[in-house]
Amino acid sequence: MKDADLVNTGWQVVNAGLRIFETSESLMALVDRPEKLVELGIIVGGDVTILQERMAIASHAMPEVQMDESTLIMSFITSMVEREESKGSGYAASTTLSGFTDDAGKEAARNAIAGIGGVRVPTGDYRVVFGREAVMEILHYIVVPGLDAGVFYAAGSPFMGKLGQQIASQKLSIVDDGAAKGLVGAKGITCEGLPTGRTELIKDGRLVGLLANHYESQRLQRDSAAKDKLGVDPKEAASALVPRNGFRFARGGGRHFSTQPGIHPTNVVVPGDIESTEAICRLVGNGLYVGRIWYTYPVNGLRAGDFTGTVVADSYVIKDGKLAEPIKPNTLRINENVHTFLNGVIGVAKEGKPTLVWAADEIVYAPEIAVEKVHIDAIAEYMETI
Repeated sequence: MKDADLVNTGWQVVNAGLRIFETSESLMALVDRPEKLVELGIIVGGDVTILQERMAIASHAMPEVQMDESTLIMSFITSMVEREESKGSGYAASTTLSGFTDDAGKEAARNAIAGIGGVRVPTGDYRVVFGREAVMEILHYIVVPGLDAGVFYAAGSPFMGKLGQQIASQKLSIVDDGAAKGLVGAKGITCEGLPTGRTELIKDGRLVGLLANHYESQRLQRDSAAKDKLGVDPKEAASALVPRNGFRFARGGGRHFSTQPGIHPTNVVVPGDIESTEAICRLVGNGLYVGRIWYTYPVNGLRAGDFTGTVVADSYVIKDGKLAEPIKPNTLRINENVHTFLNGVIGVAKEGKPTLVWAADEIVYAPEIAVEKVHIDAIAEYMETI
């Protein structure tokens, strides 16, 4: 690509969002004339990333030099109508330029407009549908790190001693599929020169596999305390510790030769069977739709399983199985435990959309997930007096 083409790709997404704002009847109803739209404080910003990787690896242990090449194109956009305290997000990913669209910009703008008139929700325990971005955050920061062989070796996982046991609802399965054709995070070989592939992590709620590289797989299987850490004899667990995830990733920039091979997911896939957003909201009945969260992190260390995250956009009250009023951004915080979350899953949507974490290299093909009970705290009430 020429430099100009690279820049134009970013503007393609931004301009798509601006066009949605400029033609919105809802926004025009808030101002006297089109020139005053600027007074609403319209913001469109984000990232468009294009990354092509070419790598080769050789070793005395390999019969020949191995090579791999991959391409990914990602966009993540946030739009705001500041005067109305509304925010929306959009995201997209592709492996080809022909598959890249401006949909992320359009989605972010539409979601920002839909979020106008947000309401506050009181503290309580709610049935919750987690939108795709929220699912991605919880998987990336809380669940998937606990499925790392190195974290098991360090006795830091919330799932210690649970290999082969039920750790989640039977509705939930999670797979890391590093070689699936057409998925954005797919690679041919790892940075250890080993083949990527499909690793079942959670199957029908049971913990059946861990993400591993060669070093951590061997170290854990030779650990004298491995049986206590895994919950099974390590000799019986070799199939759960196949090293398909040893990559030299560096701060969201893809592979980097100077970085040691760590353990990294590729395409995190969560299969489901609920056909639509409308159907999963009907399953919940009355509750909340949490579309986007941020500042998601474990409380009291990863092993404790407690986590928190702030609801920042794309969220709604669910009434009688339908999306109702938008929720005002930054007025709710999730305070929950990963075991309650996983075991409380009552439904998983069929469609998984590629969602992105800033400065991360994996792609989560996140569906919407319904959970029976989630504790939500109302926050920032003082802002109403300012």
